[in-house]
Amino acid sequence: MSATTPTRTNARKRRFGQPTRGQAGFAFTVLLVINILNYADRYVLSAVLPQIHADLGLTSLEEGLLGSSFLLIYAIATLPLGVWGDRSVRKNIVSLCVGLWSFATVLAGLAANFIQLFVVRSVLGIGEAGYAPASLSLLGDYFPKAQRGRVLSYWSMGTLIGAAIGFTMGGIIAERLGWRWAFYVVGIPGLLCAFLAWRMTEPVRGAFDDEDQLKDERLAEQLRTVVRQLVDYARMLGDGVL
Repeated sequence: MSATTPTRTNARKRRFGQPTRGQAGFAFTVLLVINILNYADRYVLSAVLPQIHADLGLTSLEEGLLGSSFLLIYAIATLPLGVWGDRSVRKNIVSLCVGLWSFATVLAGLAANFIQLFVVRSVLGIGEAGYAPASLSLLGDYFPKAQRGRVLSYWSMGTLIGAAIGFTMGGIIAERLGWRWAFYVVGIPGLLCAFLAWRMTEPVRGAFDDEDQLKDERLAEQLRTVVRQLVDYARMLGDGVL
């Protein structure tokens, strides 16, 4: 009995193109870690900006532009990258975007002037803009409707954890090792995550939608069967009375 049930479950999953529990768990773990790094990379600049100001001699305008460049590029790139996510292999988009922004974060630690730092922070916006649409779409196909709300709540926790790590760890590392090391520490793990994202299984789009539709059809058929039986029973009673 115990050996038959998993076999039937896996066969049903293959029929609908659904990922296995192990594949979904692996993908969720990778996407959660990436989401944490996403916000750590984003907010580490704020933690080390005073040291960058002193080291590179930035003006107040230049400090503001560093933050604005990321946000502006992020806003511009989100829509086209989201459309790309609807038409291509999403796990590869996640892998590419994570690798891009992580590499840009590492390069930020090598920046020698404002222009170089401005450019790499702009590239960071491109990478992070492509990650969110593709990852949310993936999570929707890794888990059935009954679990998606809970899964997304866990995934969303990564934004707060990542922001806290970016602020806190960035400040600690900058104070002890220098501001450049803060970018290295939050950027290098993302390169590993890019490889892990590439190794994820790409689920079929709407993998659980067909199963939900089949359940609705089965329920409708059961209701029709009950109604037919009641009608037949009523006719039998009517014939008996007559």
